Amino acid sequence: MNVCVWGAWYGSRNVGDQALLISLAQELCAHDPRAEITVISKNTRHIRAYMEREGLRVRPVSKVRDFFRMVCAIRDADVFLFGGGVPFYDQWIHVGIMWFLTTLARLFKTPVVTLGVAAQYLKDPISRALYRRMLDRFEYVTVRDARTREEFEKLGIERDLPVVGDVAFLMKAAASDRVDRILEEEGISPERPLIFVVPRRITALQPFARAHYRRLKRTDAERMLTRLAHAADRLTDFGQVVFMPFHTLEPDNDLRMAEDVIARMRHADRVNIIRRQCTPPEALGLLQRGSFLLGSRLHSIILSASAGCPCVMAAFDLKHFGIANLLGLDEYVLDLTNDHGPTPEELMERAWRNRESTRDQLNRRVATLREEIRATLLRAIDPKFLKQARRPVQEPQAK
Repeated sequence: MNVCVWGAWYGSRNVGDQALLISLAQELCAHDPRAEITVISKNTRHIRAYMEREGLRVRPVSKVRDFFRMVCAIRDADVFLFGGGVPFYDQWIHVGIMWFLTTLARLFKTPVVTLGVAAQYLKDPISRALYRRMLDRFEYVTVRDARTREEFEKLGIERDLPVVGDVAFLMKAAASDRVDRILEEEGISPERPLIFVVPRRITALQPFARAHYRRLKRTDAERMLTRLAHAADRLTDFGQVVFMPFHTLEPDNDLRMAEDVIARMRHADRVNIIRRQCTPPEALGLLQRGSFLLGSRLHSIILSASAGCPCVMAAFDLKHFGIANLLGLDEYVLDLTNDHGPTPEELMERAWRNRESTRDQLNRRVATLREEIRATLLRAIDPKFLKQARRPVQEPQAK
């Protein structure tokens, strides 16, 4: 089996994007130990390093430096797979690259499949038209959440769009002794219930954020910090609050966001910060020790749910509301962009009080999602299924 993967930011140092690729490779290799997995990304060295650390072998290629090898990889692949993430957003350069790669796949008769992908709000008319045409041509399209399905339907897509969740739900946790060592080295004594907070640094001034997230004003950014601080303060009454970064490089360094939030807390002396960036298996292992999580990184919610750790989504974008809806956590969403609804303190108190019933709900939901994403992945690499699914070229009709 030969699979060419593209779509998420696999070369970033983001725990969530790494979790996607690790989980995907683990499942593909479990199905076929001889699987050849090519990953298209800018940061090939980093991908090779973290995948080897997890005992997984992939072949990273760069779109620029390894252009010919990339073309050959798409040509020789049994499937060109969008392996999760949020590859659908309004940025012309990105849309052009996607158009080029998927056109190559079509020329080589390589099936194109999306595995639990998500989308941002799509408003640019050119992006919308091109995405509509591409999605209509793909052999198999599955989405991560119902919000993404709605966004695709607004494009005029009339095909079936199954909601299958995220491949990171299949992540395996690090060994217990590895987790013990992290807690010891970070000076965290789990004498009280461990409550994790995973912030996500974003400001109104970051140019890259404008394409990937809802546009924020300075007042929005300040409101986010204040509401997170109020929520974290309330959580210190219930256990040991520990800030855990999922990304530690600029411009979106979660450690800086943690420090900004803590600076606004009344009980800053009651919190700890994990200064290292944990690997995805380590993060999952830590969350298995946790009693609760407040997260504004999407994959912190996915890993928390996988760990059976009750959680609240600190939301400011479409994908955050989408994953909360997927997990049945709509009532436990802290909207960071407005002051409507319950206060952060009230929401934390209610979520903490109901955490055991939430844990049971998450365990049932995640078990179902794991079955769905595994079944979807098997269909995505099944030549017979893809041959039957191949769609003729046709002009889509916009609604």
